[in-house]
Amino acid sequence: MIFASNDDLNLILAQIDLRDPMGPRDHHALTIARHTGLRVAELCGLDVADVHDGREVRRELYVRPAIAKGGSSGARLVPLNAAARQAIAQQIAFQRRRGFLTETYSALFTTKAHNRLMPRALQYVVAELRERARMAKPVTCHSFRGNFGTNVAAGSGVRAAQMLLGHKRLNTVTIYTEVSRHDLAAAVERLAE
Repeated sequence: MIFASNDDLNLILAQIDLRDPMGPRDHHALTIARHTGLRVAELCGLDVADVHDGREVRRELYVRPAIAKGGSSGARLVPLNAAARQAIAQQIAFQRRRGFLTETYSALFTTKAHNRLMPRALQYVVAELRERARMAKPVTCHSFRGNFGTNVAAGSGVRAAQMLLGHKRLNTVTIYTEVSRHDLAAAVERLAE
């Protein structure tokens, strides 16, 4: 697996033209992906009710069995940080401005034709953004999930990453803890401080 750094993701997000009719949607979707670690199918499967209670953005996202990989075994609670909550609020406002449904049963992310955004379409968006950025590194939608997993594992451990990402086995999460030569050198250097 190729890991995307925070700088890589910032570069991808910077390529989004917010003046494009669906640019804000793409920015919100990828920001939420970055801050929740959702799989692309889980992200595209979100309904408004999953993230908003009718008055305000929820503090936690319940990844329903219907959209979770593995069904009920992949269902989980994911806390929503301030960046994710802001992107959700902005996405709902965007939907309303565009005349899209924002009822509880409505898709959070839709196409121009008012249909649910499909995973393949979002994957295509990321591929196009990577091309615009002229990145050699093959950053994909899954790179946002990997970046989240790496950051969580580094800050809170692999068990927290396992729970938040919805992995059944702990050994699956160890890919997010791979250490580079630079990381090893920095760890040894800190001993001298």
